[in-house]
Amino acid sequence: MDESETQNTEEETSNVNERIIAFVKEHKVLYDKTLRAYKNNNNRNKLWVQLASELGMDAKSLTTRWRSLRDRYVKELKIADLNHRSGAEANDADDSWEFMEHMAFLKEHVAKRKTTSNYDGPSSSQQTDFHNLVEEHLDEESEGTPSRTPTSSRKRKADDVDDKMSALLEKYIENASNEKHSVFGKLVACKLSKFPEHIAERVEAEILNVIYNANANYRAETNNE
Repeated sequence: MDESETQNTEEETSNVNERIIAFVKEHKVLYDKTLRAYKNNNNRNKLWVQLASELGMDAKSLTTRWRSLRDRYVKELKIADLNHRSGAEANDADDSWEFMEHMAFLKEHVAKRKTTSNYDGPSSSQQTDFHNLVEEHLDEESEGTPSRTPTSSRKRKADDVDDKMSALLEKYIENASNEKHSVFGKLVACKLSKFPEHIAERVEAEILNVIYNANANYRAETNNE
């Protein structure tokens, strides 16, 4: 492949990436996990299929490309943050990643993982393992398009991930203090994302009811003391 062909290929890849980013930016449901509609996998899958058709790609390759772009953006943010804290000078414009400004809409939505701790809790590696596993599982559940993988294989994989998550959660909660509730909340959200909307809403209501009753009992016990 000569230089002109290589340049054309790079331009085509860049154009496709830019279209993917613009499409995601236009459809907030594809990246904003705080939206109730985000839990609806079918709606998101339809959008990915729509874009894949427009780009002449298969949906699986498209979502893989998007995750790669998002991961690169998160990496670039971390580098920029480290440079800022260390007082290092910003890179020249020519050295900066070309899609940083395009993906700025994601900044407040990408996961922020803590690498240090001020309490006697789990090790950094345990925190990273658990957070990464939760995030990867959430990503697969939320961004995955309809798979051709046999149901039995997908179920075995899901069960294996569940076992790993449960084991890590147990170790994490044994030692964690101020973060364990937020981590548990993430795990609950992950589980709820597997259910159809009407079932997820019913489970949410039951969880809130348990919390309400526990709070009422706690207040009653406190007042009796």
